Amino acid sequence: MGIGSFFYRTSKRLSRAHLYEWLEREVKSLPTGGQPLRCLNVGAGGDIYQRIRKLTAAEIVQIDIDADRKPDIVTSVCAMPMFEDSSFDAVFMMEVLEHVTEPQQALNEIRRILKPGGRLILSVPFIFPLHDEPHDYYRYTKYGLAYMLRNFSEVSIRERNATLDAILVLQARLIITGDKKQRLAGAAVFLSGLLCYPFMRPLTALCVPDKATTGYFVTARRP
Repeated sequence: MGIGSFFYRTSKRLSRAHLYEWLEREVKSLPTGGQPLRCLNVGAGGDIYQRIRKLTAAEIVQIDIDADRKPDIVTSVCAMPMFEDSSFDAVFMMEVLEHVTEPQQALNEIRRILKPGGRLILSVPFIFPLHDEPHDYYRYTKYGLAYMLRNFSEVSIRERNATLDAILVLQARLIITGDKKQRLAGAAVFLSGLLCYPFMRPLTALCVPDKATTGYFVTARRP
């Protein structure tokens, strides 16, 4: 594993802190009513999908605009005419909404295809560098998310982690971008931050976590 790969994995681990534990709790809390669930996963493949598949025996349909990801259906979440109204018990949209050109339209479509009482399980970045360029369009505050989900009920939005973790993620990502000089400078910045981390960690308890976080965990229900 090269140094670039190491720092990429490190930044991913920091930025996705608590994500998998939260996802496991949300999947286990889905009401089944004794019947198999039908779920939609927006954004095919990847380790998040593998975890969802292991957590539930539900039927999971995958969509993606990229055929190379081998989704069940190649389509945009902004337009899903192949799905009838009220046809899914849950929709997973993990680390995808920032790549959608028309996010409000996408959320409206998700609401349409969810059954009454169906749940949206969503995660988005907030303080996080550009990625998957040029298809990285938005960052969302918790207030923007609440507004966009105004037609849902029981909306829960929580911070993924605190300020210091967000700073370390930004520093780690410096190492996998730019030319050699930029990566070396990024490595020096990250290592200095890593050395200070044990001393700075206790101070994070004094920082207000809702002011700076790498992202948000969101759940909402269709009324």
